[in-house]
Amino acid sequence: MWIVAQAPGESNSSMLQKLTTEIPGAFFPWHRWYTRVHENLLRNECGYSSPYPYWDEQTDQASAPLQNASVWNPSTTTGFGTGNTDENNCVVDGAFANLQLNLTTELTRTSNNTSCLTRIFNQTQFNSVSQDIVDSCMDIDDYWTMWSCLGNTPHTGGHFGVGGTMEHVSFSAFDPIFFLHHTNLDRLWTQWQSRNESRLTAMGGPLVAPAVLFGEAQPSFLGVDAFVPYFGDSGNVTTLKHSLWMAGIVENITVADAMSVENDGMCIEYV
Repeated sequence: MWIVAQAPGESNSSMLQKLTTEIPGAFFPWHRWYTRVHENLLRNECGYSSPYPYWDEQTDQASAPLQNASVWNPSTTTGFGTGNTDENNCVVDGAFANLQLNLTTELTRTSNNTSCLTRIFNQTQFNSVSQDIVDSCMDIDDYWTMWSCLGNTPHTGGHFGVGGTMEHVSFSAFDPIFFLHHTNLDRLWTQWQSRNESRLTAMGGPLVAPAVLFGEAQPSFLGVDAFVPYFGDSGNVTTLKHSLWMAGIVENITVADAMSVENDGMCIEYV
């Protein structure tokens, strides 16, 4: 059964810190922890007992058009939909048909920001998740250079390929397919790490994304300065001591805690 937990703050923990999770070096470990927390919520709050899924986008991209990808299913209890939408691009089939979202980067509840879950498939964008591109990233030894490869088109290609809610930098986690996409990215990062033991401690990259990219996505009441004292880094480069913040849903951990899928608290195996 496909279930999405909407625990208080669960999606908001992503919205609250776009400048510190989307491009900075902590991107991969933060999303590994984020999806692990989501899995725990599904199990503890919703009784989910099956394996936590990922979307093998590389296989789907190579074998069929996006609308025929393996994740799409019209089932009203277990399906993510088929890509069918109405004139407003609202999802109209699957378990999340006609889902209404209350969206605002300021995290205030108003009746003026209600929107549906939308998707606008874009095959050209989705083609950038291809295995050929992923393979080129796997041969890169430096973490930040690898991030600029794997965290670029294989990442954005999934978001912009699905489109709609998924391509909005603040609200993408409100589309349930987000978690399958990011779990797949974590699977690819795990593959990169497995090629050399030294990569299990490889970290780097800036602490904060350029405001020109995500400035409008960060809530105005919560500037980056609110996070910096708690990062745990002694300079401007992301280190293993960097703190991964989850908005009080669970205790914070460090990048070091999330570096290996075999670490306590991770216990992840990709098959």
